Amino acid sequence: MKYLFKCTICGDIHFGSSAPEECPTCQSKKSYIKTEKEDVDILLNKLINKKLGRCTVCNDLHIGKMFSIFCPTCKNENVYVEIDKAEFEKIID
Repeated sequence: MKYLFKCTICGDIHFGSSAPEECPTCQSKKSYIKTEKEDVDILLNKLINKKLGRCTVCNDLHIGKMFSIFCPTCKNENVYVEIDKAEFEKIID
């Protein structure tokens, strides 16, 4: 099962089975907490300097200035690709 996680420092959002150990944007360790879809909706409506990404292996999603080098769910390296808002919303719903 996948959950929404939010970095308490910079506000990056991750959708996956587990949260990243380290935030790819602010490099804070263990800063993610479970969050609600409302936080995602707020970010999607104001994507200033943030990108939407999808893991090409397990479909984890990420909203942030940067993507993790390793996917926290499937542990594969360099698997995030930038996607558009419509694809992001389709996967998360």
